[in-house]
Amino acid sequence: MLRRSTHVWSEAYEAPGFTVQSVIGRSDDLVAGTSYYQDEVEAVLRLVHSSHSDRPHLFLFDELFRGTSTVERVSAAEGVLAELVGNPDEASPSSPHVVIAATHDRKLVDFLGDTYDAYHFSDVVGSDGLSFDYRLRIGPAHTRNAIALLEWYGAPTSVVRRARRRAAELER
Repeated sequence: MLRRSTHVWSEAYEAPGFTVQSVIGRSDDLVAGTSYYQDEVEAVLRLVHSSHSDRPHLFLFDELFRGTSTVERVSAAEGVLAELVGNPDEASPSSPHVVIAATHDRKLVDFLGDTYDAYHFSDVVGSDGLSFDYRLRIGPAHTRNAIALLEWYGAPTSVVRRARRRAAELER
């Protein structure tokens, strides 16, 4: 997802220098007693506090809050992503920041549809495994690959069959 913007064709582009900050690749630290989720919350809140400055930032996220339940993950991610661009629920002004957030949560994409534009890469699981054409497309992704990859990597037929049944139930 990208922050909603006006699309313009132009001869040139000038932008302020951005401070780049990201939350990508978090991990548990068993020695320090810190969970993946705790580590991520601390990192995300550093970015939220940074967003309150007037200095333009480029914020990059990969699957925000994946270390917790679906309801909490989507809710917390929506709150954070709305805050970073000037929370429209609280009538605060728009921010100078650019936010790019990768997510597979369709609900999160739907909730932020008035604030962010959705883009995706198309993928195919074929005889050579997972492949992408690396062409950015407008809108949320419609393809799915997790169960197909289980099958491609040799998961037992019973696992694949059960996963497909459950996915069909969840779709309804």
